[in-house]
Amino acid sequence: LLDRKKNNRPFLIENVYKKFEPLMRAPTPSVVAPENDAAETAILLLQRLLRGRAIQNVMYEDKQHYHHLIEELRVSENPVGEAPRDPNEEVSHAVDTLQGEIVASTFDFLSKEIVRVHEEQKIADMVKHATWSRRVREAEEAGRRQAQYLLRTKQEQQFQEIMSEHSGSADRFLSEVLSSS
Repeated sequence: LLDRKKNNRPFLIENVYKKFEPLMRAPTPSVVAPENDAAETAILLLQRLLRGRAIQNVMYEDKQHYHHLIEELRVSENPVGEAPRDPNEEVSHAVDTLQGEIVASTFDFLSKEIVRVHEEQKIADMVKHATWSRRVREAEEAGRRQAQYLLRTKQEQQFQEIMSEHSGSADRFLSEVLSSS
């Protein structure tokens, strides 16, 4: 078969269907990463700490909830009839546990103390900045007040001069009017 409309080219089934060009997709939006400032870093740290603490709380609640199962497993590992191996090992284990608790509590205290000192330093810096900006504003206000005072003094002096001139002119006029009559 020949295609009569298109210069007598042979009729092919591929020519019947319209060729579609692939659609151009819009570019994927991207988020610009914010600047890494101290406040944002602090917020992220606080969020991580809170999430970690929440996970610890969940683990502790689950541990308490399944305490009886944990005890059952411990009993099955160490049957009741079996005697402890070495009394010195138990003492050593108790001493190690006590030392671990002391070290953990000391590190916990020190980390909290570091956070407190950092917060105290930030507050001191904010107070220093606020005091400095207050002094600058007070100095600017004092300058404005002084300029207003000088302007008011100058205007009052001009007013007094004008009034004295007017008074003098009025006195001269009256004296001339009285002398001419």
